[in-house]
Amino acid sequence: MAEKTTKTNKEKLKEVTTGMEPIVGVKPTVEIEGKTYTIRRLGIKDTFTIARILGVGVKQLGAIGVTALDAQSAVLAMLAAIPYAEDEILDLLADLVGVDGADIRNPELFPLGSEIAIIEALSKHQDLQAFFTRLQGLLKSNPALQKAVEEAGQ
Repeated sequence: MAEKTTKTNKEKLKEVTTGMEPIVGVKPTVEIEGKTYTIRRLGIKDTFTIARILGVGVKQLGAIGVTALDAQSAVLAMLAAIPYAEDEILDLLADLVGVDGADIRNPELFPLGSEIAIIEALSKHQDLQAFFTRLQGLLKSNPALQKAVEEAGQ
């Protein structure tokens, strides 16, 4: 009789974030004005851009604490940052969908609400989700870091 095995969350994460899955996995897409845009892979450089934007957003939202920050709450923080980091957000969104900064600022190409659609697609990106899963793992495995983050959020 074949034995049924259940994978742990750590094993599932390793499967998704190593080997071929991140390279050949399905990239999120967003349709705007009848055109489909594919969100590119995220890299280390994006970490710093996204962190700066999220820092502004978290500050505007108040102390929600990094321990609660995941891909979904990052969307909320990014939306909260829009009035305070407009150019940085628009440049990031343009880069993610592979268009020029002037194009993303053109309301004929990207009307009101396009920014929300792109941010929503970004929240589903496996690279972003893997990043937040790893961040949470780091916080859980390091009590001193966890305590420092919790204190910073107060």
